[in-house]
Order: sequence, then C-alpha cells, then structure tokens
Amino acid sequence: GIILGAFFGLAPLFAITRGLPPSGVGLFMSAAIFGGLALQWPIGLLSDHIDRRSVSLAAAAATSFASAAIVLLPSGADVILFVLVALFGGVSFTLYPLSLAHAGDRLQNHEDMVGLSSGMLLLYSFGAIIGPLVAGQIFGVLDGSGLFLLTGIAAAATVIFGLFRMQQSSPPDAELQV
Repeated sequence: GIILGAFFGLAPLFAITRGLPPSGVGLFMSAAIFGGLALQWPIGLLSDHIDRRSVSLAAAAATSFASAAIVLLPSGADVILFVLVALFGGVSFTLYPLSLAHAGDRLQNHEDMVGLSSGMLLLYSFGAIIGPLVAGQIFGVLDGSGLFLLTGIAAAATVIFGLFRMQQSSPPDAELQV
C-alpha cells in the first residue's frame, strides 16, 4: 500500500518534474500500468509452481532495483524512463496479490478467505494513506526523486523482512497452494 499509494499519488507530478509534457505524463502512467498488466499473469503462474515467498521477494527486489534506477537516471533519457517505470509497474503491482495468495496458502480453513482478504485490504489501505503523505514530504526536498526513493526503501525493507520470515518458518505444503 505504501509503494502503490505513493506511486499513484505522486507519479504524475514526478513525470512533470522530469520535464515530460502532458502526453509524456500519460505515457509514463500508461507504461506502469501496461507493465503491471503484462507481468501479472506470468508472475502469478510462477508463484503457483515455486515457493510464493521467493517470488514475492524477487518482485520486491526488482521493485527496489527499478526505483533506484529511476532515481539515478539522468534527465532526458525518456525511453529508458518508460522502460523502467514499466518494470516498476510490472513487479510492484504483483506484490499485493502475491501476499494475499501466500496468506491464503497458510489458512487452515479456506472458508476464512473473506476475513483474510478484508484484513489484508485494510492493511493495504493504511499503507496507501501513509505512502503519499510520506512521499509528499520528501518529494520537494529531493526534487521529485523522493517518490522513488521511498518506494525503493519500502521494497528493500520488504525483502529484508521476507528473508527474516523465511528463516523463521518453512513454506506451506505445495498441495496447499491454490
């Protein structure tokens, strides 16, 4: 929620600060959404066949990488910016569904999926409220780069927490992945 709330709240403003015209801002946002559309199915399919935690960590690490690359990208490299934001959308948009699927795999009784989904959506919503507020505070200080600095840090923190949790528990049984 922090990552995507910040992104959808401030990405158009980030694109403007990068000097993109209105049509470029539209293309910037479309590239992110297209990336999410293009990678949602293959990443989800991959997570059905291998440990979802590993797929989630790879997606979070790729989100952090794409965020850092966007921060470090010099102005004027618009084509590369569009490719990087498509990668960002492709991997970051899968984090919530992967997390929900992993949590569902851990349910003892799959009838509790509605309660699980409700709780996850509530937590996501809190993050989506906090993300733009924090990103907005650092946006001006870092000349717009604060948006992707925040998303990169949040994704890296997800990787660190995920690695810690993977050492604490084993993956759910493969037949429980539904």
